[in-house]
Amino acid sequence: MNSGSGGDDLDFNDTEWGLRAAITFPLFEGGAKFAERRQAQDTLASVRTQRRATARTLEQRIRARFAEASGAYDNVGYSRREVEAARRNYELVSASYVLGVDSILDLLDAQNQQLTAELNYTNAVYDFLVALIAAEKEIAFFPFLEKPADVEELLGGLEHALAAGP
Repeated sequence: MNSGSGGDDLDFNDTEWGLRAAITFPLFEGGAKFAERRQAQDTLASVRTQRRATARTLEQRIRARFAEASGAYDNVGYSRREVEAARRNYELVSASYVLGVDSILDLLDAQNQQLTAELNYTNAVYDFLVALIAAEKEIAFFPFLEKPADVEELLGGLEHALAAGP
């Protein structure tokens, strides 16, 4: 198509074409992503270490609470024997006083020893119950709220764990 006026002629037979493509790689963002990944790995490792330390601390606290409860239970037995001995002593001193062998001061001392032993026994029972409840609180398990089978299972597991040692 030539109009003859000398204008621009469109030539559809032109075989020259161009294609342009661009690839960009953000160098600075790639480094930031690597740094973020490394930071996430470090944070994960830190959290895992903290979890292990917390587990060890919790285990130590639980063992300490049960050791305290065990010691307090032993004290109850010792205090009970102390009460029995003080009671026998009071009976003997009382009989001796009736016979005129011992004085009133001996009788009062024996009576005071018996009352002191009974008070010590009561305090030992109280201390044991406080230690036991502290141990139960540490493991968040209160046997009086649970089924007897669950309590037996827990106690068996604790005995096994304590026998195995730390």
